[in-house]
Amino acid sequence: LDEGRQQLVEFTRRLIQTRIGHPNLRRRKFFQDRGIRGERVHGPGARRTDLKDITWLRPDGHEMDDDEWKKGWVRCFGVQLSGETLEDVNELGEPVLDDTLLLLLNPHTDVIRFFLPNSHPGRRWIVMVDTNAPEAPEGERSYDGGASLDLAARSVVLLKLHED
Repeated sequence: LDEGRQQLVEFTRRLIQTRIGHPNLRRRKFFQDRGIRGERVHGPGARRTDLKDITWLRPDGHEMDDDEWKKGWVRCFGVQLSGETLEDVNELGEPVLDDTLLLLLNPHTDVIRFFLPNSHPGRRWIVMVDTNAPEAPEGERSYDGGASLDLAARSVVLLKLHED
């Protein structure tokens, strides 16, 4: 293989390993787009009851509403997948948990500034995969919640929420 094809093979291998390593990317149950009742722990002593399994986000980092899906100006969006709402168990009957993931998609021809959700104080968003920088290793870039990320034209970025 020439260098370009070898890089594509390596990037594809990395995507496969990412999917294998994250149950959140291979759920057995379809997303319900609903809040999950009950308390969930987010770090020492912190509790939340407002978790959603999937949240669709605008570039300003806020949740999209139904009307926005119908607007022709929507050029970029994100989807946050909670790692605490998998509603699955392993072979020992223990709950399966994963990182909360954020997938940012920009099918537009221009760079779009995307503001990352700021709903988890003390945690950072770690870039796992960026189609605009396929050779960049996971964790090379990270961002605080509320920070902006310039999303390259026609690109996808996958991030995970990480506790410092």
